[in-house]
Amino acid sequence: MFDSVISDKNQALKKASRSSDGEQKYNVVYRDGMASDYDEIKRISNSKNNRKALPFVMRVTIESAASEQSERKELSRSYFKVADIDGKVVGWIRAYHRNDNRTTLHEVCVDEQFQNMGIGTALVKGLIERASFIGNTGIALSTPEDLNIDDWYSRLGFKLWSKKDGKKRMLNVYYMPLTYNHHGSI
Repeated sequence: MFDSVISDKNQALKKASRSSDGEQKYNVVYRDGMASDYDEIKRISNSKNNRKALPFVMRVTIESAASEQSERKELSRSYFKVADIDGKVVGWIRAYHRNDNRTTLHEVCVDEQFQNMGIGTALVKGLIERASFIGNTGIALSTPEDLNIDDWYSRLGFKLWSKKDGKKRMLNVYYMPLTYNHHGSI
């Protein structure tokens, strides 16, 4: 389903995003992230509510993910996508497909003005589809315990796996087992 939304062949495919009342509101383009997206990613990450959830996002991390993904194409272990509206980045996701056939979701973030419109969900579903397509067995992620985001991850199919000590606060660890799905295009 989301192969048609997020493409790994660096072509921008469009999907209409709907407002909470169901009206079509914006035309969102999901595309590969680029190093030049860093300033917009930083702006989104540093907004009031997003700052609570995200660590400091380093330029070198974004540049490295974009470079590895661009150079290695379908062989890339990096997964870095952005949601774009009229040339402005409004959401992004970064993950890594590990050597043990698991994927670690590092960050997913949406501009506060565009939250609750399905953009974050589309970004995560694109990752789920890609990880399943390449044969990974599951996706893991950690979030601060005090974010109360359990419902969103649960609706996406993640289960609270465990809790662990973070640097500054307790973290919830979520996991989603995957089954191999070699259908659709990449």
